[in-house]
Amino acid sequence: MAFSMNTTFLKTTLTLSSALLLTACIGEDDNNASIKEGSYVVQMTATDYSSAQIGIGNIIGDRTATQELLTTSQSDYDISTYGQYLYHMGKHNIDTIARYDAATSLSQEEWKYSTNDAASTESANPYTLVQNADDNAYLIRYGATSIWQVDPSATAEADFIKATIDLSAYTVGGERAATIPHMAGAVIENNTLFVIVQRLDSWWSAQTPYLVAIDLNTHEEIDTNPQQDGLKGIPLNATNPQTIEAHNGSIYVSGRGDYGSNSGAIDKIDASTYEVTPLMDGTTLADLNDTANNTYYHITDIAPVNDRLAYAVVTLETGYTPNASLVYSLNPHTQDVGEALTLAEQKDKIVSEIAVGPNNRLWVSISDGNEPKLLVVDTDTNTQNGASIELEMPANSIRFLDVTQSFEQ
Repeated sequence: MAFSMNTTFLKTTLTLSSALLLTACIGEDDNNASIKEGSYVVQMTATDYSSAQIGIGNIIGDRTATQELLTTSQSDYDISTYGQYLYHMGKHNIDTIARYDAATSLSQEEWKYSTNDAASTESANPYTLVQNADDNAYLIRYGATSIWQVDPSATAEADFIKATIDLSAYTVGGERAATIPHMAGAVIENNTLFVIVQRLDSWWSAQTPYLVAIDLNTHEEIDTNPQQDGLKGIPLNATNPQTIEAHNGSIYVSGRGDYGSNSGAIDKIDASTYEVTPLMDGTTLADLNDTANNTYYHITDIAPVNDRLAYAVVTLETGYTPNASLVYSLNPHTQDVGEALTLAEQKDKIVSEIAVGPNNRLWVSISDGNEPKLLVVDTDTNTQNGASIELEMPANSIRFLDVTQSFEQ
């Protein structure tokens, strides 16, 4: 795999103000960008899947995106962040993870390692890195049967893997036996690593998914229901889960369900008691369905703001074709679903991602081939905050960086 790398570097300048500024010259055209202590970063993918790139900008003030970073002719990439560090993951049949220090450079990686098991010929397909200390993180690999516990500070690939956590028990067996459990995401809450496993069979049909709980003191799986035999994890209502978020002692999981019906759902799981509370399912917004034309809604994302406010993306699809998305507010405490947002620039568009930023604003990615953009929403009024952020490609992931160091380079 080859990256198209730039040769310029982010520079930081120490100031006396409370807002740390990074003066950056990034990109082949030497575009100047002021990157503040709080920044957003997006992974963008061309609509024809011919290429991908990274964009970055400020959370406050001028939010214009500096783009054409980490450009590549392969499209299947995703990102994770931890403080000032950006992790760039090449997914199916790319199988690499690279780390960049945003306080130093977003054009030269600190390291890049393989994500494949040494003895395997299959693509490990890394999905996300969940980090909880400078020298500890967990690499979730969709195409593998184990999680890697890794040391992100390792400067040699031989020192990267610290241990493995086997989740092969969640692989679907029987007549349509699969070979992997399909790990699709993870978060850390209550000193526990929570991992969603889709459990698709060999025909890619969704079976009962689970939320697996790993005790981070022992790195052993927690039996969340000792009175019941079988798998130790928490069975979910949200089939084919794709999004997992943690907030204030709760885990939120959204699943889109099957393509041929409105079987998506959102579950809220107590991180201590493991109790599951359904927030939305296939009956919640049944009036949106047009069964005569094979059009159903699917819940494609969830973003919690606080204990009484979250947002869910509902996308209307005809077969495999998405038509338009709606973003609904909901109350996780009462399970009440509010009204859909009425953002002019989001009307009749596909929303590929939502995320809550450090200042509790909702970030919305508009996946439009002609006018891809980001919208920022004030969650107290459900109105757009500032101008939209124009992008060269639709963003499929929105993450945030916190640059806490300052030095001259």
